[in-house]
Formats: sequence, C-alpha cells, structure tokens
Amino acid sequence: MHKHLFAIGINHDSSPSLIPSIAVRDLDDTYSQLLTKSYIDSLMILQTCNRIEYYGIGDVEKVLIDFNEKFETQTENTFIFSGDNAIFHIFQVACGIKSQLIGDLEILGQFKKAISESREQGGINGYFEKFIGSCIKAAKYVRTTTNITNGTTSISYALIEYLRTQNLTKDKKILLVGTGDLGVSIARNIKYYLPKNPLVLSNRTLEKAQKIASSIESEVIDFKQINESAKKFDIIITAISEHSHNIFESNSQLVNKHFIDLSVPSVISQNIQEKNIYISNKELSAIINKTLDKRRADLPKVHEIILKEAENFKEWSNFYDKSKTARSLKDKAIAKSSSCPFLNQMEPEFFNQYMNEMFSCYVQFIKNQDHSILSVADLPKEYVRQNKNSYAEIIDLLSNELKNTSLQ
Repeated sequence: MHKHLFAIGINHDSSPSLIPSIAVRDLDDTYSQLLTKSYIDSLMILQTCNRIEYYGIGDVEKVLIDFNEKFETQTENTFIFSGDNAIFHIFQVACGIKSQLIGDLEILGQFKKAISESREQGGINGYFEKFIGSCIKAAKYVRTTTNITNGTTSISYALIEYLRTQNLTKDKKILLVGTGDLGVSIARNIKYYLPKNPLVLSNRTLEKAQKIASSIESEVIDFKQINESAKKFDIIITAISEHSHNIFESNSQLVNKHFIDLSVPSVISQNIQEKNIYISNKELSAIINKTLDKRRADLPKVHEIILKEAENFKEWSNFYDKSKTARSLKDKAIAKSSSCPFLNQMEPEFFNQYMNEMFSCYVQFIKNQDHSILSVADLPKEYVRQNKNSYAEIIDLLSNELKNTSLQ
C-alpha cells in the first residue's frame, strides 16, 4: 500500500517563480472535486506561504495531471514523489527541515490544519491516518530531542532579525500592509522589538486593521490610497495573500525605499523592485539561514529519527497489506459456514470463538514472517506447511478458492 502514497506540488525548491494558491473559499470545492475521482483514496492539501502540495494515496500520474490543470503549471516546476520518496518528503516537511527556515515551528501547525481540513471533507482513510500520525510523532520527537527548532523559527521573527542588521534610527517609519496571521505576528514583533520606530498598518478590510492597531497602539491608513501613502514611509512590508494584481505600481515618488515582500504572490511591480531596496521571502530566509549553524549541525539526528519512524511505518504497512488475506479468508469462511456440516452445527457462541481463534492464529503467523521476503500469495501455503493444527486445512481450502482474486 505504501507504494501508492504520493506527494505532488510546487514549493520554494521546485519553482523559481510564484507559488500558486487555492483561495480559502475554494478549498472545499477542490476537495469535493478531487475526492470523487476513482483513483484517489486519500488526500490532504498543504498550503503555506511558499508551498502548495497534495499528499495522499492514489494513482500519482493521474493526480499530477489534475494538479497541473488546476494551477496551469509547467511540468518542470511541479515535483512528484511516490512510494518511499513520498514518505520521506512528507516526514521531512512535517519535521520542518523542508522549510525555507530550517526548523520552522509554524509548519507543524500548518500540517495539522491541513489534516483537519481533509478530515472534514472525508479525505483521510484509516491507512493514511496511520501515516500522518507517524509524521506528527516524528515531528514532536525531533522538537524535544534535537536543536533543530532552537533560535529563529518563523518568518515574522526572521524579519526582526533582518531589520536589526539595518541599524534603524528612530525616525525610520514602517508601513505594514496586510494584517492576516502573518501580518499580526509581524506587527506584534515590531512593536515589541523595535518600539522606537513608528508602525502604521493597512489592510483590505479596514475594520480588521483597526482592531489589530488598537491592540498594539498603532495607526491605520486607507488601503485604497496605499500606493500614494507609501511615499511617507522608509520601510514597507507586505504580507498579503490571494491578491490578483500588484498593489505597488510604478511611482516616481517610490524610490530609495526599503521593500520587504512577504506576499504570495508578490504585490510589488518589477519597476518598483528595481528602483528600491527589495528583499523577497526567499532572500530574507536565505539571510537568516546563515545564522542557523546549530540547527544544521543537528540535521543528521533529525534524519536518523525520520528514517527510524519511516521504517516503523513501512513495517506496519507491509503487515497491513498482508493481513488483508486474513480478513478475506475470514469473510470467506463465514460465508461458507452455512454449507459446512461441522460449522453449521455449532452454536453461535462457539462458532465465533472458533473463527476468532483460527484467524488470530493466522494473524500471529503473519506477524512473525519476514514481510520483505514472503509474498501475499505464499502466506496461506506457508502457514499450512508450518502448522498441522485443525485450522490449516480450512485455510488451505479457502486460499485455493481465492487464488484468482486480487489478493492472490
């Protein structure tokens, strides 16, 4: 089964350009459309400021076509993993070592949020539930036993670290455009760590900006006049998502400013970028990552944890696949019981006990086998060869009847 696990997407590693996204209002419809496909058994969609990725169980090639059609992407910008490669990728994402900021604390919360959204849509079956549970277990163990999450862990605090390197004087004014989750985090950090620098907020929804501004004692300016108002500020930070066009266009008065662009996609025109100091999400992450030597030193420990948990999951997966023979044989035995003189004479209580004992014995046998060597088709035969109990003949007969099924 684990061979059908897939990870498909676009992230900061695979794409040199903008990362596409799904609007919150469209997420339910996206799930509904995809989960009706016969070739998708489970699906979760992980969306952050620098990635859009599909994880699940199904036909990876067909899901890739759906993905590229959805986002109208070029194939070279879409990564595709299946089987072991998908397992390791998803483990690494959950543990924070696939983030632009190694050890980013926010990713596990985003990972769990994606799981919750998928569960609401019925996108997670029992097998996939086990897999994502293993990923979360590994992520928690990484956090408690390594230094991978020590120090700077979020883009909002990375921004503070960057601004500190600029030796800001108290007359430098800061404009923050966007008061979503990221914007709120940035605003609070600026007020706490850079209290001498005036901070002004702006947001597409004025009331939202006013609410945040009142809680941190900042001012607000009208979003509709943002391009004109920006000339009054020295540092302009954008933290906007799901915007279809540029906010900051060519403007002769917007020169020698300091733009820090954390929006996905970017809302700053190429002309403005060229006439000002321009720092993108990627550049900010790269600068901060230089200070993360201690985290990188613990990467071998993290990989060791991931490998161990991944192997534990794969071992469970192999048993899960092969234990299907026990479930199928049991169903077959129950269906045949009415025509068997021996079983037909049993009282229900003894019949159930006999069935449970027979297949508990068979399941225990499966657990004791080397799952990487013994095939599903050989399990019943090997059980009969190794056991001379009263169950062996029944299991042998039932397995012969199932020879032509998909289990064999």
